[in-house]
Amino acid sequence: MFMKLKALYGVYYSACGNTRKVIETAAETLQQYLHLPITYIDFTLPAMRKETYVFPKDALVLFGSSVYAGRLPNKMLPFLQNHLQGDNTLALAILTYGNRSYDQAVDEAIQELHLHGFRVIGAAAMSCQHAFTEKLATFRPNEEDKEALRQFLMQLMHTLLENDLSKDMAVLTTKMTTKQSYYKPLKEDGTPAHFLKATPKTRLDFCTKCGICATHCPMGAISFENFYEIIGTCIKCQACVQSCLAKAKYFDDADFLSHVAMLEKNYQKPKENTFWLANTL
Repeated sequence: MFMKLKALYGVYYSACGNTRKVIETAAETLQQYLHLPITYIDFTLPAMRKETYVFPKDALVLFGSSVYAGRLPNKMLPFLQNHLQGDNTLALAILTYGNRSYDQAVDEAIQELHLHGFRVIGAAAMSCQHAFTEKLATFRPNEEDKEALRQFLMQLMHTLLENDLSKDMAVLTTKMTTKQSYYKPLKEDGTPAHFLKATPKTRLDFCTKCGICATHCPMGAISFENFYEIIGTCIKCQACVQSCLAKAKYFDDADFLSHVAMLEKNYQKPKENTFWLANTL
């Protein structure tokens, strides 16, 4: 059966790097079985989202994304809908979330992939360190998380061994008929937190003008001429904060900070990773 698979792809959005780590772990694990070269398509940055990618029916695609407010990131969803196309192509949907909840994100990913020519035969939701704070799911994905993912993929491969790609294969399905609203963030007192217009600030006395923040921004929202200037939509992904070696980037919006405090207070208990496999392949 494996001779019929000719390509292995890792396709992912990963503003702060955790989804990338998970997809790389998954791809390297599968490579041990498939003995295929891995092609990575990182669509985190705007330039990569201008291209359209068509995947053949003899490929296996690992689609990865971080979860924002319980859904796929709304600014990245158009890329999946308009620039990724399968040809009855096998796929896995691997989502990472910051220890609160993945809500509808897994169902949404399965649905969107099916709509665009992919056969989703497995899925995962993995708790990773929250982008807003290192106090939630600290240092995850850790080795235990990666090993759990490896074991899931080994199970998947053993199941695939018993099947023929030329035949119809069972796929994961979703009962989702309507998409819920994105999770509405709360402040520490339980009232709504409004920080949609919050943008990162810059400690000018710390800034070395290296430009790494602008280079890492998934929205291209930071000016390359004045790195303290926000010229586009900020999605609060924290890529600039986490990539800045000088620790010059930060958020000081009161509602944002109160929301972070609420998360730290209520979501400390480590979440388990969850895996799904189509019952009969």
